[in-house]
Amino acid sequence: MIIKIISKIKKFIAYKVLWFFISKIKKVSKFQKANGIIQREYLSKNPYKSYINHQKFKFYIYNFLGAFDDQKIKIENFKINFSYLKLKFPNYQYTLCLGARSGAEVQAFRDLGYFSIGIDINYPKNSPYVLYGDFHNLDFPGNCFDVVYSNCLDHVYNYQLFLKDVKRVLKKEGRIIFDIHTGINEETHHNNLGAFETKGWLTTQDLINEFQKHGLFLDEKKKINTIMNQYVFKITK
Repeated sequence: MIIKIISKIKKFIAYKVLWFFISKIKKVSKFQKANGIIQREYLSKNPYKSYINHQKFKFYIYNFLGAFDDQKIKIENFKINFSYLKLKFPNYQYTLCLGARSGAEVQAFRDLGYFSIGIDINYPKNSPYVLYGDFHNLDFPGNCFDVVYSNCLDHVYNYQLFLKDVKRVLKKEGRIIFDIHTGINEETHHNNLGAFETKGWLTTQDLINEFQKHGLFLDEKKKINTIMNQYVFKITK
C-alpha cells in the first residue's frame, strides 16, 4: 500500500514538472495563420527538436491520467469505424497507423484480418503494435500499404513532408483515412490549439483544401460523432 502511495506521489511530481516545461515551451512559440490553417512555430535554435520534445510530453500525460486504461473500448470503436473497408475494398491487406500511441487502432485492424503496424515518436514499452517512428520521415519502402490511417493531424509539424511520405508508402489504388476534428469556427469549437496541438484549422474545409493542394482527393466522408468525422482520400500517382 505504501509503495503504491509513493509511486503515485512520484507520478504527480513528474506530472507537475512536465507541465512546468510545457509552459516554458508555450512561451517560446507563436502561431501563424494562412488560408484557414493555424501553425505553431517554435522559436528555439532547433525548432524541429523542440517540436519532437513537446509532442513526447503528451504521451507521459496520457499515461499518468490513465488514458490508456480504456483500450478495449477504443479497439471496439475503431473496429466499428473500419468495418466498411472489408466490403468496399476486399483486396486490401496492409495498413499503417500514424501517431498510434497505445496501438488501439492497430489491434482493431488486426482483429478485422489486416496485417497492421503503427508508429509513434513515443510508444508503450515492448508494444506488439507500435514501433518508434516519425511520420514526417517514414522508414518503409514505397508502395507497400493499402491503407494509411491517422487521427493526429493536429500534431503534424509540416503537412507537405507528412503527406509526401504518406503518398510514397501508399499503393497506387490505396486509401488515406483521416479522422478529423471539427474546426475552430465550427459549432463545437473543439479544436482550440491547447497545450499540445501544433496545427489548427478554422473549418474542416480549410484542411481539405490544404490536402487537395498536395494531391489528395476526397473519396468519402463518414460521421463518427458530434466532433469527429472520418475522411477517406485517394491520390493519383
